[in-house]
Order: sequence, then structure tokens, then C-alpha cells
Amino acid sequence: VPGVLVPYPYAVDNHQFYNAQEIAKHGGSWLLPHQNFTPRALTLLVKDLMEAPQKLLYASERFRALDKKMSIKSLAQQLLTV
Repeated sequence: VPGVLVPYPYAVDNHQFYNAQEIAKHGGSWLLPHQNFTPRALTLLVKDLMEAPQKLLYASERFRALDKKMSIKSLAQQLLTV
């Protein structure tokens, strides 16, 4: 399920931002950095998605495809480290 990702800005090495950025880059979510997270910004994003539900379907498909891609990559990395 795609979502609006608001990474915690004080996470070690800003890893939450980079993970969220990767998912958003592939179209599987929407990234709203903490410093930009306002009621207005969230309202505009939700309004846009409600007016264009095909964006939700597209993001869902992209997230599902990314999830499979990341799972395969993770499995390959685990096998190579054994």
C-alpha cells in the first residue's frame, strides 16, 4: 500500500529520508519531508489524490513492483554474505 512518508529528521544518518526517497523516486509513495509537513501541505496532497484516484492505483502498482524488486535484492545480498 503506498503512503505519504514523513521521515523522522533526527534518525541516525538520515536513513529514513533516504529510504523514503528511494520509494518515492520509483513512484510507490509520496515523500513529505518533516520540515515541509504542514496541515496545508498534507491537505493539498490528499485533495490531489482524491481528485485523481488513478494516482493511488499507479502508486500501489509501483510500490508492489518495488517491494518485489527489493525483496529479491535483499535475498541476493544475504546469499552473497553467507
